[in-house]
Amino acid sequence: GGVMAGSSVVRRWLIPGAILVVAALIGSGAVLVLVSKPAGASVTLEPAASLGVDPFTASVTIGEIAEFPDTIRAITVEVTAGLEPDPDTGGLEAQGATPGLYGGTRDESVCDPDQLAGFLAENPDKATAWASVLGIRSDDIGDYIAGLTPMVLTTDTLVTNHGFADGAATPRQSVLQAGTAVLIDDRGVPRVKCGCGNPLTEPAPAPITTTSGDRWADYETDTVTTIIAADQPATTFTVTDIATGEEFARLAGTYGTDDFGAGDVQVTLTWTGPADVDLHVIEPTGNEIFFGNRTSASGGALDVDDIPDCSETGSHVENVFWPRDGAPSGDYSAFVRVFAIGCETGLASFTLTVKVAGEVVAETSGNLDARENSETVTFNT
Repeated sequence: GGVMAGSSVVRRWLIPGAILVVAALIGSGAVLVLVSKPAGASVTLEPAASLGVDPFTASVTIGEIAEFPDTIRAITVEVTAGLEPDPDTGGLEAQGATPGLYGGTRDESVCDPDQLAGFLAENPDKATAWASVLGIRSDDIGDYIAGLTPMVLTTDTLVTNHGFADGAATPRQSVLQAGTAVLIDDRGVPRVKCGCGNPLTEPAPAPITTTSGDRWADYETDTVTTIIAADQPATTFTVTDIATGEEFARLAGTYGTDDFGAGDVQVTLTWTGPADVDLHVIEPTGNEIFFGNRTSASGGALDVDDIPDCSETGSHVENVFWPRDGAPSGDYSAFVRVFAIGCETGLASFTLTVKVAGEVVAETSGNLDARENSETVTFNT
């Protein structure tokens, strides 16, 4: 029929190719709007214990993650409740440094990166395909893997998973079930599925319309999470223990041998070389936590006090934290002191990072000589 003068009519047609054409006639004028609508995605559901099709390697997962389904499920519910909707996929979106987005077992690894690197070194055809997915050279695989961090997904996570068939990487959109062991990069993005060695990249930004594979009991499309890169490389990740539900911190690029406490307040010092560097944190009461006073009546603690010797030229850490719901309110300050340079002359290079409720609120780096103090970092809760 016709359009009456002075009326407003909106009509829609869905044209093949997923182009939505909206013709709006307002009075005597007409406005034509073209909106591109992304095509839907067909995804493969991959349970945590599944090897999946076309695996690059045998599993390099360590331990029995499946022993803790109830704890992982509880973590999933808590984490997903705090995430933002992803308008592209119809699920959720999380930045890679989000506290609790990853789980693990304190002081233990869930994945053997060295085994993965060794396998790829012995299989050059797979190494070439694997490296091409992640945009690196085959010769750099060992160093690349050494910089990744073993974790357990605490959400059902959407990725582009790459298998290996006919001499090439074979991409597919996949949802990895919460409880899957992965290796993540320093921005918190999953890069390897430990159960099969497959390289992972970001998923296609499209709504999930169809699924294949084995659906788990609590799978819901609207809680599938897309993990995006953190704004800055992470020094540490706040991890939830899948055995106890408690929080701890893991240094990026470590395999569980140097884990330490996390919670409401976490102040972490990292440095390299043989220098003896000390962390000092002053809480709102005026009490100072350092190597000479390692605990506080308020619940704060220096849980890692690292004293290198001349043979230790690698990375070191000291950490002061208050557990969840345990930090007193008020103003805090923190600084670094170089107690001694050690066996070398020169300066000690350090980084001091402050997290409140898992979020970085201050970070400073510098070089100091023996008996020097860094600038004081102040923050509040």
